[in-house]
Amino acid sequence: MKKIVRLTEFDLVKIVRQVIEESLTISPYNLSVTDKGNVKILNTSTNKSHIYKIKSYQGYLVGYVTVTVKSLDNTGMTASYAGISQTIPIETDKIKTLISNNFGKQEITFKEGDTDAKFVKVS
Repeated sequence: MKKIVRLTEFDLVKIVRQVIEESLTISPYNLSVTDKGNVKILNTSTNKSHIYKIKSYQGYLVGYVTVTVKSLDNTGMTASYAGISQTIPIETDKIKTLISNNFGKQEITFKEGDTDAKFVKVS
């Protein structure tokens, strides 16, 4: 027996948003993108969260610039600066260690190879 379910437009939009919501879970942390292009890090064990903007080092003439995070998932983070979008692979072990050792700090610095970035706490 088939069942017909009626949905309002509001219900449908809510379901679609839940399905396409992008996030990255590195237990016990859940990282998600805010509507302002920042990264929200939630510690699921303590239920505490902090929002960070990401700054990328662009050389000594420019210094650190704020990048807008577009998406974040198991494959990587897509961010843009000055109209240029780039997907950066994420190594979950390194990110987990970085967050575990620095969660809640005003600034978290990440340097490895050519990558030089900062997570600066917004709230």
